[in-house]
Amino acid sequence: MAITKTELLVLCDSYFGSKEKTKSWLQTPILALGNQTPESLTVTESGIEQVYDCIEQLQHGMIS
Repeated sequence: MAITKTELLVLCDSYFGSKEKTKSWLQTPILALGNQTPESLTVTESGIEQVYDCIEQLQHGMIS
C-alpha cells in the first residue's frame, strides 16, 4: 500500500484532532518505531508505511 506523506499527515491530524498534537507526536520517539521519531521516518516510502501502521494500531486500540 503506497501512502503519501501528505495523506499520512491528514490521517494523523484526524486521529490526534489538531495539527499541534500531530506535530508533537511526530517529534516524539516512539518505542514501536525503534525509539525513532515518526518525523524522522517520513523521508522514505517504507518509513511512511511504518508510521502509517503505527497510527493504524493506535486507531484500533493497540498500544504503540
